[in-house]
Amino acid sequence: MQTKETVNQRLINGIKNSCQKIVNQVYKDYYPSISNFVLKNQGTPEAAQDIFQEGLIVIYRKSLQGDFHISCSFHTYLYAICKNLWYKELRKKGRYVQEVHENTHVIDANEIYKLQEKQERYELFRRKFKELNEDCQKILFHFFEKKSMKEITEIMGFKNEGYTKKRKFKCKEKLVKLIREDSIFAELVN
Repeated sequence: MQTKETVNQRLINGIKNSCQKIVNQVYKDYYPSISNFVLKNQGTPEAAQDIFQEGLIVIYRKSLQGDFHISCSFHTYLYAICKNLWYKELRKKGRYVQEVHENTHVIDANEIYKLQEKQERYELFRRKFKELNEDCQKILFHFFEKKSMKEITEIMGFKNEGYTKKRKFKCKEKLVKLIREDSIFAELVN
C-alpha cells in the first residue's frame, strides 16, 4: 500500500517531468471536484479548465525549487491552490465570492492562503536547514524534538550544558540568517 507521501511524490514528479500518464491521471482524479467548485462559484467550464491548468503550473514551478514535497494530500493541496486562484480571479472582476459547502468541510480564501503560505514557509525552512553543517542540524533536530539541554549534551558528546546552549544559539542564529537572506523570505513576510 502506498503512503500519502509516496503518492504525492509520484504525482509531483510526474507533473515535473511532464509524464502524460500521470497528468492524465491527475485530470481524471482531481479535475471534476475543481470544475464543480468553479462552476458553483460563478465560473464557466472554460474558466474551470484554465484554473485547473494554472494550479498544475503552480505545482510544476514549485517542483523545480529543489526538494519540494507537500504535507497534506495532493488533492487537498491542488484544490486549495485552485480555490485561491479562482477567488483571486473573482476579486479581480469585482465579483462576490460565494462559499460552497462541499463535504461539510469548507476552506475559505484566507485559509487557502494560509495553507499555501505555511507550506512555502516550511519548504524554505527545510531548504535552509539542509544548508547547516551536520552538527547544527543534529543539535537543532534534538532541540525541536523538545529534548533537554542535558540530553542534547549527552547525545552530542559535548563537555557541558553551557557549551550546548551556546552551540544551539549559534546554530539557530545561522538558520535564521540563512532564511532571512533568501529572496523568498521577503515575499512571505509582505
